Amino acid sequence: MLNIVIGTTNEIKLEALRQACDDLGISARIHPVDVSSGINAQPVGLGEITRGATNRCLAARTLMPQNDYAIGIENGIDERSEGWVDSAVIEVRGRTGGRLTWYSDPVPFPPSAVEEAKRRGFETTTVSQVLAEQTKCSPTDPHAYLTDGKHPRQDILRRALVGALKHLQSC
Repeated sequence: MLNIVIGTTNEIKLEALRQACDDLGISARIHPVDVSSGINAQPVGLGEITRGATNRCLAARTLMPQNDYAIGIENGIDERSEGWVDSAVIEVRGRTGGRLTWYSDPVPFPPSAVEEAKRRGFETTTVSQVLAEQTKCSPTDPHAYLTDGKHPRQDILRRALVGALKHLQSC
């Protein structure tokens, strides 16, 4: 039985981790802890998103160092050649010092929503909040709305966590 501490109490992230463990046949006790990412409400750019995931992972590890793994997950937006996308960075640290950084699949976000969130200030406003106001979609899962229900945020995170955990198992 693995013990995993995760730096969040967000139910979407927790359920994604539970499902990923189930998908891989991993028996795990998951310990959610409420920690700060230490970054803007809306992380912008891969560097800031990674800092948020790392901060969550390290804070969780500090609170519960006896766990086999500590995980931090942070979503954010990044401007790429195809436009603005949202993706998650997953940081995993093992009790013995191993480290893994993994990425979820990106979901395109409307430039108009990004610009509005930027105008209001990324320190306090997320693109997801703006999208929810504009479309009445879920502020915690605009991914489902933007992909016509094909790729809800929980499934995107689950797939990324499966990849990360599978990689850890093979090491």
